[in-house]
Order: sequence, then structure tokens, then C-alpha cells
Amino acid sequence: MKILITGSGTLIGNNIANYLLKKGHFIFALYNKSKPKNLINYKKCKLIKINLEKKIKFKKNLDVLIHCASKIPNDKINKKNFNANIKMTNNLIALCKKINCKRIIYLSTMSVYGSIKSKIVNENLKPNNIDLYGLSKRVSENKITALAKNNYFVATIFRLPGVVGKNSKYNFLSNTLKRIKNNQQITVSNTNSKFNNVVNINNLSEIIHKSINKEKSTKIYNLASTRPLKIKSIINLFYKKIKKTKNYITEKEKKNSFLICTKKIRENHYKLYSTKKSILEFIKIND
Repeated sequence: MKILITGSGTLIGNNIANYLLKKGHFIFALYNKSKPKNLINYKKCKLIKINLEKKIKFKKNLDVLIHCASKIPNDKINKKNFNANIKMTNNLIALCKKINCKRIIYLSTMSVYGSIKSKIVNENLKPNNIDLYGLSKRVSENKITALAKNNYFVATIFRLPGVVGKNSKYNFLSNTLKRIKNNQQITVSNTNSKFNNVVNINNLSEIIHKSINKEKSTKIYNLASTRPLKIKSIINLFYKKIKKTKNYITEKEKKNSFLICTKKIRENHYKLYSTKKSILEFIKIND
């Protein structure tokens, strides 16, 4: 298949591109600032530097478009970056219409739910107090599902929790690993609460690959790991595997804890890593 992947210079886009290339697909790897040098030697890969906020000039036929690129909270999600995310989505929708690409896979976020008060988060949970980042992803989801409905496309949307992999950052587990490896004290709250708000990048790549041929109608899935672990068990697992002396303090719960319901995606026969496996593979690849 001919597949276009945005954000191929990022952790998520790069790993998905690399995985699909190994499966024999032809990849158009779009990037903006970070050139994915690890993809250069693949014969079935064409690297394309592009600013997705501008009109996209692309005339090749495509079987699938996978949209990974995004302005994220670390980029200071203000009105400007909110508009940037919407512009990217609008331009990719225009491209799909122009070249008649019938399959879109969109990587969204758990932030589309906003401030979560529920103990369990399923796909039908109503949003509450969404910030600009979550709103930009929610609006993009709606635009993509509307495109699919009106133009007989198939859209698959994956709402991601924290994604961990080689040199990952910007989430609880990645920040925790970095601090422990640097012998820094960490502060932990909600120690007795269970946690599955993580997906390993390898598992994500496997899921994306399976979804390319599997999905025949538009669907939205929450992604997470199975078999939740208590926060204190996760912290102890880090110290044990990294072979560092425990150096953390606990504090009172700051906000409500929640678990991500993965029933829908599991019922559709996708295989999810357990929370422990997601973390162990994350530690190993960063050793």
C-alpha cells in the first residue's frame, strides 16, 4: 500500500513509519523541523519536508493517510497553536478530497475529554472543561468523521494516553524514568490508585498496522494498556529494574484518578500490552 504519514520526525510518526516500511508498504514520510534520518535508506520511503499549515501540493495516489503531526501542550497551546492544529487538519482533508484517498487514521488524545471526573473513561464520556489543545483535537475529530460520512471515506480515530518509547517525554512515566536515572528525588501522589494511562510505541505501531486493513467503517477507540497497576507498584518497578535506591516522597492526591476503558478496542480483536509489559519494554529500550 501507499501510505502518507505526517509527523515522521516525531517519536510516534517515526516509529509507525519505520514499522510499516518493515511490513513492505511504500511510505511518504512528511516532516517539518526534524528530518527522520533513520528512514533515508529505505527504498520504499520518500521523505518530504512540508509545512502542513500551508496548502499541500501532493499529486500521488494514496491508499491511506495517517495523521500524527500536532502542536502539543509543550508547544504552549494558545490560540495560535490551536488554529495551527485546525489548519493542518483542514489542509489534509482538502488533500484527501483532491486525490480521493479513502482511508484516514487520525491520532487524537485523551485530552478531548477535558477535566475528567469519572472513575472510568469510555468513548462516550461527555467532555468537560476542555483546554485549547483538547479542543483542537476534538474539532479535528469532528471534521474527519464528517468527511468520512459525506464522502464515503473510512476514518479510524485513536485517542492516545501517554505514549512511551525510546527517549519519549512529556508524560508522567517518561518524566519519572528520567528523574530516577538522574538520581533525582521524585514526588508521587495517588499511590494506591490504579493506572493504565499508557501505550507503548511498539504496541501502537502494531495496532495502526492492523487497523489499515481491518476497519471497514468509521470508528473511535480509546487506547491504553490492560491490567492496571497501582502507582506505587509502578514506581517500585522503576527502581527495581533501573537498580537505583528508592528516593521518592508521597503527597496527598491532587486530582481525581481514572482508568481508561479498553473494552471497545479489545472486542474488535486488537491486542493490547499489559501495563507492566508497556513499562518493562519502555525501561529496556531506554537502558
